[in-house]
Amino acid sequence: MKIAFNSHIFSSQYYGGISRYFCELAVHLVKNKHDFKIFAPFYRNKYLDDLPKDVVSGIQIKNYPYQSNILFHFLNMVLCKRRIESWNPQLIHETYFTRVPVTSVRSLSIVTVHDMIPELFNHGNKHILSSKKIAIERASHIICVSKNTQKDLLNYFNIPVEKTSVIHLGAKKIPINLTNDWDISVFRQKPYILYVGLRNSYKNFSSFLEAFSSSVRLKKEFNVVAFGGGKFCRSECAHIKHLGLNNKQIVQIGGPDKLLAEFYRNANAFVYPSKYEGFGLSPLEAMAHNCPVVCSNAGSLPEVVGSAAEFFSPYSIDEMAQSLENVVYNKTRSDSLIKLGKERVEKFQWENCADKTVKLYQYIVDSHG
Repeated sequence: MKIAFNSHIFSSQYYGGISRYFCELAVHLVKNKHDFKIFAPFYRNKYLDDLPKDVVSGIQIKNYPYQSNILFHFLNMVLCKRRIESWNPQLIHETYFTRVPVTSVRSLSIVTVHDMIPELFNHGNKHILSSKKIAIERASHIICVSKNTQKDLLNYFNIPVEKTSVIHLGAKKIPINLTNDWDISVFRQKPYILYVGLRNSYKNFSSFLEAFSSSVRLKKEFNVVAFGGGKFCRSECAHIKHLGLNNKQIVQIGGPDKLLAEFYRNANAFVYPSKYEGFGLSPLEAMAHNCPVVCSNAGSLPEVVGSAAEFFSPYSIDEMAQSLENVVYNKTRSDSLIKLGKERVEKFQWENCADKTVKLYQYIVDSHG
């Protein structure tokens, strides 16, 4: 069985949940000696550094500017198509949604749907929504990362349930190997609550800041570290100031996974205030690093974290603040969540995710043989 991944996500992300997912699958495919290649003519993704060079067909362009995305996307599409057609795989796992097929050869295709956020929250432009619809309808099979995502997908698209499978993602402890290049002075200041990832509308970061600032104790005794997601924009800075907070209390930091692991390990709590998630990888990562999780009860999150989090409604500032206080000021509850988190994350291993995915690959190839 010859399996190919195309370039799309690897040219779009330096780091990120979707590219990590595909690289974890790639590690498993390489380890088990499957006939497998990633076709990414020009890529920026850092996770590909950990794969054998002969698995990745392409070169890393470390610093090509985002303004040239359209040019590199076009070059990748043309070159990727030629190389995949020449290699002639039996199955292509498309790494993101495209309007046109990855190749004109008669290969089977699989897509993974991580969430239905653009459709449910009107969060994507018409081109993205159209590309997703076309890719889903074109695919031989669709992987959904949670039962909740599968339910939303079937509600939104007129596709048969048998064309879909649910395969949960995995999580693992990230090795910590910091160098002097990274500033970790924040650890020597106040204890902090950790937030990870993008901060746009449905992620609900602004409501979390309101909940944090509404608690006199939290505001006085804790800082907030927002890891990743880019520097605070002008409106975020204005909102922080409006809440009576400052840039020493609310700190934005970015960097590789090894640095993120250190922030998980040293946080008093990890907060995930999202109004909706198709899966929710970050809470599991926090659990893997013995960090207690304070989490929204929306979307797939109860399905993923089970009883290993302190839940709140993402629409209630008071509930959010109370839940944070329940954890950071109660060692018994915090220790209990750490213990429950260790047990919960064992149920979501990348090895299991990859093994189920490869079995699905084989089933799809055999059933279309």
